[in-house]
Amino acid sequence: MNRRTFVVLLGAVAGCNSVASPDPSSETPTAAPTRTRTAASTPQATETGTPASTEAPTSTEAPTETEQPSPTETETSEPTGAERRAARRIEQAKTQLTDVVETFTVEYGSELTAVTAASPDFLDRSYELRAELADAQGAYVEAGNAAATAEQTRTANRLQGCWHFLGDARDTQMKVVEAYTELESARAAFEDNDPSTGRTAAEQMQTRRRQATNRLQTLRAESSVEDASVIDSISESEYQNKLAQFEADIGVYEDLDDTLDEFAEGIKWFRLAKIEFEKDDRNVQDAESKANEARVVLADVSNTLTSMLNGLGDDTSLKPALKSLRSLASEKAREAARMDN
Repeated sequence: MNRRTFVVLLGAVAGCNSVASPDPSSETPTAAPTRTRTAASTPQATETGTPASTEAPTSTEAPTETEQPSPTETETSEPTGAERRAARRIEQAKTQLTDVVETFTVEYGSELTAVTAASPDFLDRSYELRAELADAQGAYVEAGNAAATAEQTRTANRLQGCWHFLGDARDTQMKVVEAYTELESARAAFEDNDPSTGRTAAEQMQTRRRQATNRLQTLRAESSVEDASVIDSISESEYQNKLAQFEADIGVYEDLDDTLDEFAEGIKWFRLAKIEFEKDDRNVQDAESKANEARVVLADVSNTLTSMLNGLGDDTSLKPALKSLRSLASEKAREAARMDN
């Protein structure tokens, strides 16, 4: 081997050695990224799990916060001893007022409107109703004094209004019935050909009618439908119907004022004609003139009563009384016509 060939071979061996030996500086960058990626993935898994475990307690605490007000609300709604005592007083007052209603309507029905102008027995209950109203007044006063809440105070005030309604209704009904008894007295007097007594009874009827009007005005001023219906035995419609009945009956009495005066006038002529015809020395012409006057007046009364009946609504309880008066007027007119012939 010559020198040249030896140099070439030596260079080749040196080149092989430089490629095969690893470079320490290049191993660190290569391993570092690998460890960095592995380490990075581990914390991410841990951080993702940590919020999940943190949210679980949060969801558990939410219902606890929602349920906390329940015990507080229960404690607030529980009535106090004062409220319970007031509630008992209120119920007692309602019972006393209901007793008044039952006494008011006894023997007639359950509705206040069952008691009408033509209920003379109602006058016999004056003392009993007055006594029960006094008991009811004491009961609602105690309820008002014991009221422990605003609502209980409002209820006590309504009880007072209901008491006023029943008291004023009693007074109004009394006068309406008294007016009816005077109307019946007037009718009986006309039937007996007694115009003077009939006229007096008619005047008394108008006095009772004016008194009933005043009582009804007081009733409206001191109570309301809301007050009356605070007890179960009086409905709103019953309150309104009773007031309508009062107004209708009182209105009939007022309309009868001139009619009864005319009735008395017709009966006066009827009586004079009858007396004249029964004389031994009767003046036939005078008797016939008086009988004719009676016939005309009484026929006019009958027509007026017919018109009144045709114009009446269903609220008044005086239709039967008007029909009875009309029948009497018609009968007397026919009898006067027979005397005239």
